[in-house]
Amino acid sequence: MEDTQHQKVLVGKNTIEFFSSVEGVAEAFPIRSAKDVIPSWVSKARQDYIEEQKKSQSFLHITKCPGIFHLFTTGYILPMWFDLEYRESGWAVANETMNDFLGMLIESHSADGIAKHVPQRPWSWPDLVKINTPWHCIAPKGVRFLVIPIPYTDFFDFE
Repeated sequence: MEDTQHQKVLVGKNTIEFFSSVEGVAEAFPIRSAKDVIPSWVSKARQDYIEEQKKSQSFLHITKCPGIFHLFTTGYILPMWFDLEYRESGWAVANETMNDFLGMLIESHSADGIAKHVPQRPWSWPDLVKINTPWHCIAPKGVRFLVIPIPYTDFFDFE
């Protein structure tokens, strides 16, 4: 598998370069700027804010929270590039031939193994699920990346 399309992003004077080691992933599932993937509830909240503003100039509203909306304009969204399913044996790639071709795409770390010291919500699955990705990144010195779930999403199947 050789590197395919490189996706370059300019950040000020710096360039961040994303590329996939699996041919076709960069074209079919490109990394997107977070500001281009804002949840649908945001436009409804903004419209509600406009309506409330007509009634009163002094009121609390989610639209006034700079922190939440700053999150929506920061970073990049790395889309899922294969289907997952949950079986009795645990998480699996929906198409098993992908594992044969590409290697292990999903790893699970048991709650009594390396995951035993990671805090968890009482209702959550006890094991850590690691989804391996073909994406790689070249970033300027000092630029760090943190992989987190998409905040305040409309999608609740996974957390």
